[in-house]
Amino acid sequence: MKAPAPRVSAPTPLQSAPGSAFWVQVGAYRDTTTAGRVARAVNGEILIVAETSRAAESPLLRVRVGPFVERTQAVSKARDLTALGYKPFVAAGD
Repeated sequence: MKAPAPRVSAPTPLQSAPGSAFWVQVGAYRDTTTAGRVARAVNGEILIVAETSRAAESPLLRVRVGPFVERTQAVSKARDLTALGYKPFVAAGD
C-alpha cells in the first residue's frame, strides 16, 4: 500500500505577519522526490517557495510541520525531530 502524498501549499510570501502561527521547518529541497519522502516521514507538508530566479525550472520546496499556535509547541516538536536525526528550526509565518 502506498503512503498518501504529502500536502503541497501554494507559493507564499517569505514575510510573516505579526501574530501568525509557528512552523517547524525540517528542510528545503529542489528535488520533489526527496521533499515528498521527508514530508511523509515527519507528517509534514510541502510549501512551494516562489522565487524570481530558477522558480520555473526547480522551485524550492520547504518541508514544514505545523502550524503551532504557541512557539513552545513548535520548539517541542523541533526537539522531537532533532532526536530523529533532522536539523529543524522554528519559523514564524502562515
